[in-house]
Amino acid sequence: DASGPICEQAALPAGEARDFRFVDTGDSVWEIQETRPWTVPSPLQPTADGQLGGGRTIGYARVGNVAVSLSFSPLFREKDQMSVAELARYDVINDSLGIAIDHPTLAVTPAFGIRAALNEPLGTETRYVLHFDDINAPEILWSGPAESGTPLEAAIPLGAAHVVRFRAGDPVILTAIGGADGNEPEYSIMIGNVNQTPAATVLLNYMAAQMADDLSRYEQPRD
Repeated sequence: DASGPICEQAALPAGEARDFRFVDTGDSVWEIQETRPWTVPSPLQPTADGQLGGGRTIGYARVGNVAVSLSFSPLFREKDQMSVAELARYDVINDSLGIAIDHPTLAVTPAFGIRAALNEPLGTETRYVLHFDDINAPEILWSGPAESGTPLEAAIPLGAAHVVRFRAGDPVILTAIGGADGNEPEYSIMIGNVNQTPAATVLLNYMAAQMADDLSRYEQPRD
């Protein structure tokens, strides 16, 4: 049956379809790209299920059927599950960014959280790299395997220099690495940087001025 709304619009001349996007070949799907501005962060607040929400800004990009979201937010970890060196590193990062957090049980540091609809490799890639700059001379933020069998998801603590670059508006890129020698870029997806600097600035100012009080209010120390 070729009388449905999809078929009717597919039969229209190129560019005249109103509600659907059509391509001539499967490869052309990769040319369909979408990015969204970084969201405006809100303060930390309890959610309906008793978790702690807010306190983050999120960027989004889609290329073809691959959607990637990247959040920038405070990462909370239980102090009793961290080494002395890890705690000291968090303190150095926070001090350099003007973030004063002294919660009795939780350590906090700025972090990225990446999620991508990449359950399996699209080509010959064996790993993914999140980075600033061109992949031929990248500043690497994180690297992980491509053959996980589940959607790509990772929490990535950031150094102070990385936070400064992000706040300055430097775009973040996810690149798949593979090829014959295992070191060739297969494809890259850039997270758009529209509203990145304002959103990061609002969140960092909140982390420096108000977050400690909100965290103490909502996250009471365990007995």
